[in-house]
Amino acid sequence: MKQGRKVVCGSQEGVLNIFDVNDIQDISDRFPGHPQSVDALIAVDEDMLLTGSSDGVIRVISILPNKMLGAWQNIEGPRIAPVVSWN
Repeated sequence: MKQGRKVVCGSQEGVLNIFDVNDIQDISDRFPGHPQSVDALIAVDEDMLLTGSSDGVIRVISILPNKMLGAWQNIEGPRIAPVVSWN
């Protein structure tokens, strides 16, 4: 993320831990916001990622500035419905 300067990891506590690649031993920033563990991450671009949480919600997250842009949850079967929209 961020042109290869940041690494983002999910945690069992529902927090995204953000690391600077030049100092990978210390967390440079934290983004809480998942009520349960973050089990999957995929980068959309240099600033945005999708997270999958054990609560069944997929979230769209902006990194630095840290902000939740949207969320979806499975309502019935394979259909995905927006919980929060972003503009």
